[in-house]
Formats: sequence, structure tokens, C-alpha cells
Amino acid sequence: MNEVVSWKDERKRILKSAPAHVGRGPWARETREVLGCRLAEHRKLARKAPKGSLGGSQGAFAKQTSIAPVAPMEEQFLRLVDEWRSGIGGVSSATQIILHPAYQAIIGLGPDAIPLVLRELTRRPAHWNWALRALTNQNPVPAEAAGNLRAIASAWLDWGRRRHLIS
Repeated sequence: MNEVVSWKDERKRILKSAPAHVGRGPWARETREVLGCRLAEHRKLARKAPKGSLGGSQGAFAKQTSIAPVAPMEEQFLRLVDEWRSGIGGVSSATQIILHPAYQAIIGLGPDAIPLVLRELTRRPAHWNWALRALTNQNPVPAEAAGNLRAIASAWLDWGRRRHLIS
């Protein structure tokens, strides 16, 4: 099944999910490159879509929902987690941590990745708050937990248990 989305709507969605400081500071260029790559991928999909499948809407692209991923979701997720953890090494900047390409790719896996992220969070608390907020459009973390990875993890795990996403 193909879902038609205009590139303007997709750009708004991507920018909305980007950190508030996008366009400023030392990470501005890298952030614009990440966003530009996402839009370029969507434009490439539009060129590959069968004629007429875009409903005659210029500047639209098709999200292919019927094509299975190359690797099973969990395998792909674990590979990205390993790549992300090795890529951030001793980095302490939350901005650098969440803008890592593997972390962004995990967010790109979509809502199907939520249980996988929560399961990873049970094993090893890390900076999953941004990804979970982007994937769920929710924030169960109380303000007083800000900066405390264990408290943030606990809030998300409680959220996941209430929704039967994890046991």
C-alpha cells in the first residue's frame, strides 16, 4: 500500500522532530545534511514510483509500506545500536549523541522500533528519551527527572508496561 505525502509536509515533519537549535551552532551544517539526506531519499522514492501512483500530485512521493526490510527489524535495530554505541564512545554532548546517524536511523525505523528501544532501555539505560519522544509523540518523563538517565528510563519503562509494549 502506498501513502502519498507531499514533500512540504514531510519537510515540516522532519524539522518538527529535529532539536530546537537546528540551524544554529556548530551542529547546524550536520543537521542540515541529515535533513537534506532524508528529503533526498524521499525524492528518490518519488522518481521510482510507478506513473500515476502519486495521484497526480506534483512534488509528492510514495512511502513504500509493502516492501519488507532487507534485514529483520530486530537485527537491524541491534546493528544500529552497536554502531551508535561505538560511534559515540566517550562523547558527553547530548546533541552529538542524538544526532549520530545510527541514532537517527533508529528513529527512522518508526513506531515498530518502540518495543525494541524499551527493551534496550531495560538492559542498559542510555539517551533513549529523544528517540522515544520522536517515535511516540509523548513525554511521560516528569520535569524533576531531567538529566537523570535512570529516572528518565524508569518513566519510559513504566509507560511501556502500561501499554503492554514490554513485560
